[in-house]
Amino acid sequence: MSSSKRKEKTTLSNQQRKEIIEFKEKHPSISNVDLVDWVKKNMGLEVHPSTIGRLIKNKDNIGDNLSAKRQKTVQHPDLENSLLDQITQHGEDASVDDDVVATAIPKLRELLAKFDLKGRKKNKEQLTVAFCVNADGTDKLKPFVIGKYPNPRCFKGIKRNLLGITYDSSANA
Repeated sequence: MSSSKRKEKTTLSNQQRKEIIEFKEKHPSISNVDLVDWVKKNMGLEVHPSTIGRLIKNKDNIGDNLSAKRQKTVQHPDLENSLLDQITQHGEDASVDDDVVATAIPKLRELLAKFDLKGRKKNKEQLTVAFCVNADGTDKLKPFVIGKYPNPRCFKGIKRNLLGITYDSSANA
């Protein structure tokens, strides 16, 4: 059985992308394979020739942020800018005062209502719970819960017999 080692992916920053493109523009006759060798020698990175070809083909799409590695298109730039303003105005993480958050939430909801945020699926997950008891309530069974997954994450590390329920799964639940 042969063991083939898989190469790790190399992600280029915008600065590195621009350097490669500038070198290619100064040396238009250089092949992509030779450019791969140049990148390895000067940047210490291993890239595939197809990466170089794709980079040159899409050279106009490189952003201005030279430290960025991934290009993410913003579908709602106004929303993005408003959220950035909120973060810079009020801080991040636990540094925010609870009263400020309470007043900012309605403003944020109002702002979000202006945008058509497509691509969000409605959660359709369901649980079925059956309660079994006799008419006078003297004989009761544990609640019977039917979920979609045999080992849901919420039960990880929990002994089910201590929950006081009977759990089973069904793909159609």
